[in-house]
Parts: sequence; structure tokens; C-alpha cells
Amino acid sequence: MQSDQIVSILGAGAWGTALSFIMGYKQQLYNKNTQYKKHKILLYTRDFIIANSINTNKINPLVDHKDPIPKSIIATTSLFDAMLSDIIFVSVPQKNLRDLFDNIKDIILKYNNIFEKKFRNSIIVLCTKGIDKDDCLPYEITQKYFPDNKIAVMAGPNFAYEIISGLPATTTIASSDISTAHIVASVLSYDNFGVEVSNDLFGIQMCSAIKNLIAIGSGIIYGFGSGYNITCSYIAKTIREIENLIVEIGGNKKSIMTTGGIGDIILTSTNKKSRNYTYGFEIGQILNSKKIDVDIINGLSINPNKITIEGYHTAHQLKHSKYINNITLPICHYLITLLIKNIININDINKLIKIILESNNNII
Repeated sequence: MQSDQIVSILGAGAWGTALSFIMGYKQQLYNKNTQYKKHKILLYTRDFIIANSINTNKINPLVDHKDPIPKSIIATTSLFDAMLSDIIFVSVPQKNLRDLFDNIKDIILKYNNIFEKKFRNSIIVLCTKGIDKDDCLPYEITQKYFPDNKIAVMAGPNFAYEIISGLPATTTIASSDISTAHIVASVLSYDNFGVEVSNDLFGIQMCSAIKNLIAIGSGIIYGFGSGYNITCSYIAKTIREIENLIVEIGGNKKSIMTTGGIGDIILTSTNKKSRNYTYGFEIGQILNSKKIDVDIINGLSINPNKITIEGYHTAHQLKHSKYINNITLPICHYLITLLIKNIININDINKLIKIILESNNNII
């Protein structure tokens, strides 16, 4: 690749904006230290008003940020321009991923000779997490649409608001081609943002998909008043279940111990700034205080049909998933059953706790 790379970020939500801060901060260091490569950074949004605000005032009205968006970030509403990049970060929700890729396919058909040759050499980095209605992980969807492109995924204990505030963090970049992972890492890594690399695409994406399900369970148990001890036991045992799942499917056992594995799971499962944990916490709290059955769709202040609660939707996708159906995952399987029935009662939580107590994950 050329020394002056073009990097684009598709999606100007909280995480897309956080990525722009990471790269923008690094570009500021480039001006002082030539060990860093220079990049042209594009932030794609479909909204002209947001793009204009970012380019004119360095403010994204969709995202709470005290510091201005770095000067090196250029917002664009042209998907064509954004796709003519060396590295393309995809930061859109799972439910919008296929629509975005359909739009890219339309551009390829329209500008075939100009566009396709350049785009085929682009690295696609997926920040999208979850499992879609067709039982596909984001990287599998991407491979079907763009089989010639190199693909990487990004995962870690990465709250967007902390990164935007300039707090230190680390992440994991995974690609089946480890050299691709290193190329992507070089775009992100600097003094305040560490990057580790992995060649286990599946393992890292599976951790990312299931972590939100685990976070809901963690919130339920602690909100129910069961204490830190059993909540942490639950987290430890579900982590071992995911490790078993990764191995059974052919992934790398070590993936669970990465920042994109255990790091992301702990963050999402213990922090009230996690929507999934907070959703579970409210369920547990209502059951504990009111002793009544809870309608987990309409009976809470957080409605998963109005606010994206990824773990709730993941539970519905995993119910008949090829990934987990024939694998022994007692806690995860029961939690899925719990969330898809929509009405939860005290006996359900007591049974969940009993399963946690009895599960030994075959380590004895």
C-alpha cells in the first residue's frame, strides 16, 4: 500500500465517531513523529446535516463529545468516495449490514471498471457484532458479498464515550490472514490505544455475538439481589461455555482470553453503561422488589423493540442456531429459553441460579 493511505469509516454513530477520534489523535501525533503513517480519513454518513456539522463545526450532533472531532476527519455522504479506500471500517448495526452491502454492490454494477478493481484490494474491518436472521456472523455475510476482499474484525472492551474522551484502551483485531490483522493494527495503534492481533476470526466474532446475551444474564442475577459472588461465578462459567463452543466449532481456545474475548465480556457484563446489563438488571430488580412476573418487552423502561438490546435479539437468533444446538452449554441454553418466552418469573431466576451452582464445566 501507499504510505499515504485512505481509511474510511462507514457509520457516524457512537462507535464510528470513536474510531474517528482514535485515528484523528494518531494523525495529530503524525505531525510530531514520523514513525506514524499519514492517513486520509473519511467518515461516511447518509445524513447531509450531520456531515456538514462535522466538517464545519467538528461536532457530531448524534454523539455526546466535549472535544471537537479532530481536524483530519472529513465527513462524506458519498458511499462511492468512502469505498475507494485502502481500509474500510464498517460500523453499522447488524440489522443494517446487508442493506449497506447491497448499496455497495449497486455501486460496483454502476461503476464496474472504475470501482471494482480498487475496491477488491480494500481491507474490510467489521465492527458489527451479532448473528443475523439467517444464522450468519458478520464476517460470513461479508465473505458472501465480497469473496475477493481481505476481512478483519475488531472487538474489545471499548466503550465509545471513554475513547472519545481520550482514555486509554485496547482492542483485538482478528483476520484469517495475520498480516492483514497487523496492517489494520498499524492504523489504530498509538501511545493511548493498544492493539493485539489474532488469526481466529470465528472465535473473536462468536465472543462478540454472545457477550450481550451473557450481560443480560449477569444483570438479571445481580438485579435480583443474588450478590456479587454468584454473579461473578455466572460470568466465569459462561466464559468457559463460550471457550468450549469455540473449540467445538473449530476456533482457537486462546481467543476467549483476548481483550476481544474475556475483556469485552467482563466490561459488558458488569457495567451499568452497558445497555444489555442494564436491561437485565431492571428485570432482576423488578422481580426482587415487586415479586411479580415481568413482561420483558413491554413491562420495562428499556424496550428491546425501541432501543437496541443486542442480547435479546441474539437469544432469538441462537434458539435454532447451527452453532450451538448440539453443544452442551447449560447456562447459555437456559438463558436463551428464558429470553425468548418474554414473561419471566421468580422461579425462572431461581432455576438459572441452580444451573450455575450445579454446572462444573467438566473441569473436575
